[in-house]
Formats: sequence, C-alpha cells, structure tokens
Amino acid sequence: MASFIGTGMNKGGNSRRVDELTSPFLDSLDIAGYNYASGRYPLEEKAHPNRIVFGSETFPQDIYKNWKMVEKYPYLIGDFMWAAWDYLGEAGIGAWSYNGGMPFNRPYPWLLSGAGVVDILGVPDVSCRYAAVVWGLCRKPVIGVRPVNHPGVRPSKSVWRATNAVESWSWQGCEGNKAQIEVYARAHSVQLLLNGKSLGKKRLKDYKTIFNTRYQPGTLTAIAYDEKGEELSRSELRSATGPVCITVKPEKQSVRPGEIVYVPVSLTDADGVLETNADRALTVQVRGGELLAFGSANPCTEERYDAGRFTTYQGRALAVVRAGERGNILVSVSDGKQNATAEIAIAEK
Repeated sequence: MASFIGTGMNKGGNSRRVDELTSPFLDSLDIAGYNYASGRYPLEEKAHPNRIVFGSETFPQDIYKNWKMVEKYPYLIGDFMWAAWDYLGEAGIGAWSYNGGMPFNRPYPWLLSGAGVVDILGVPDVSCRYAAVVWGLCRKPVIGVRPVNHPGVRPSKSVWRATNAVESWSWQGCEGNKAQIEVYARAHSVQLLLNGKSLGKKRLKDYKTIFNTRYQPGTLTAIAYDEKGEELSRSELRSATGPVCITVKPEKQSVRPGEIVYVPVSLTDADGVLETNADRALTVQVRGGELLAFGSANPCTEERYDAGRFTTYQGRALAVVRAGERGNILVSVSDGKQNATAEIAIAEK
C-alpha cells in the first residue's frame, strides 16, 4: 500500500490542482521541499521560475534521473533519497524478504525499516555506493551481489530499496547457486571476470548493468572502460578462504574516561576477508567499561540489543561500550568455541 502511495504522490504532484493548492504556501517559503514529487522538477522552470526547490524525500532507485535534473536545472538545489541511516520503526518498509509478506509495517519480530543505505551498524551498502557513483565521488567500479544463499526463492521487494545486493563474493556452501551481479561505474562499458575468465563485456545504462552466473569461490573482477575501449579503473571482490574466525576491531585504540566507543565484530578469514554466509550467535563481555548494546543489522529478530548476546548478520555485529575511569577496556567476544579480544586504552583526564 505504501509503495502505491509513494508512486501516486510522484504522479499526483504534477497535476494542476495540486499546484493550485500548494502554491500559496510554497511561494512564501525561501526553499520548497518536495516529497516524492520529482515529476515537478522540470515543470517549475515555466510554472514557478522564481521558486527554489529540492527533493526532500525521494525513492533510491530514482537517484540517477533525479541527480541529472539537479545538474540541469539551476533552481533545483539538491535531492535527498530515503533513507540514509537505517532506523528502528516503520518495520520492513525497505526490506527485501525471502519469507514472503508485503513491505511496510511488517509484523513482529520485524524491528528495522530496512530502508537505510547505511545499515544500523554504520556500514554503507551497495545502494550507497551507487549514489557515490552518481554523484561523481567514486571512480572505481562497484560490485554488488544479490544474496546467493536463497536458491530458487524470489524475494518480496520494496520501492524504498533499489537492491538487496551486498559487496561480497564470499558465500560459504553456495557453490553452483545462481548469482546475479550488479556493477556500477561512471564509464562506457564494464567487463566482469570470475577467476580470470570473462563473463562478458556490457554497456552501462544509468551507470549500471547486471551479469548472471553461477557462484564459485575465488575472485570477481570488474574492469571499467571508456568509449575508446581503454581501461579506466578496476575493482574486485574475493572469497574468504580457510577457517572463519572472529575479528574484533575497535574504531579507536584510545578513548577518554566515559567516552563511548564502537567496536565492530566480523567473521573473516585469516586475511580479513568477510564471510557473508556463516552467521553465528556471539556473546560479548566487557571489563574496564560498560557494555551499552550489542547487535547486528538483521531487520527481523527477537534478539535483544541489551542482552550481550546476538547473532551476526551477513558476517557482522557491533558492540557499543562506555569507557571506565582509568586503565584499559577489554572486549571479549566468543561463539562458544573460539574467542577474540581487543584492548582499548583509557587516556588520563
């Protein structure tokens, strides 16, 4: 329902009646913000030549065409897609689910909106990387892989999430499963290689294209080319190899007394390559500080952020710790079989 409402707003915003009703108050503002009304952007050049506007809330899949209009029309000063950072509430509004159901206000135990292009742990996703490509902030190809650990299952999609692809080519136990790979780049064309073998070369439309193959571990390489066929840049994703271990890397090595520090926890191989498909329940303990929260970016779970125990999601979790008054903070994370620790110094006042 919400998806239809959003799309309807985009179309309805173009009507003369809507313009008549909104003009009295929009014309009194220094800047007019349009929610899901990007269809009005080109109309304002003639309809309201003195009005300054911006997209205050728009769909993430529209970022390319919306940003092209930002670059074209001087009165259009920006566009904000919904949403940047994921959040609690509006449960499932942006979720792609393999368990069926319609998006928006999903029932318990759904917790997160799933709409953020930065997850609740602070990790940018592929949609965020695509935005960076569109804005000219990313010069290398971005590779996104739709989850390959749900063979034969079609996800229910949401208009508030353009894709559920992740930047990972490490899917333990998924050999032979169908894999859909998205590549984003400011280039004329892109070639994709799997373990050195070309999967083809494709033209990019709106800075993106899609390849299909079967998952096999190794190295996935994207090479971007200009119109002359000369290489512009390349990037790659690698699969984790060997045993998966718990990695604990605090964002800071030294903090002030009472300061809050974030401690990312991930499941990686010995070289630090993230394993996306080996999630497990982890327990965290803290000495020299206070554990404020521990959790993952899983949008649907009955686990509690204040319990000190949580299951990783796509290989990641996060501990939030408040430093004590002196000495060191020791963060210990365990899955019951292996243990990993990190130490953070507490600086003197």
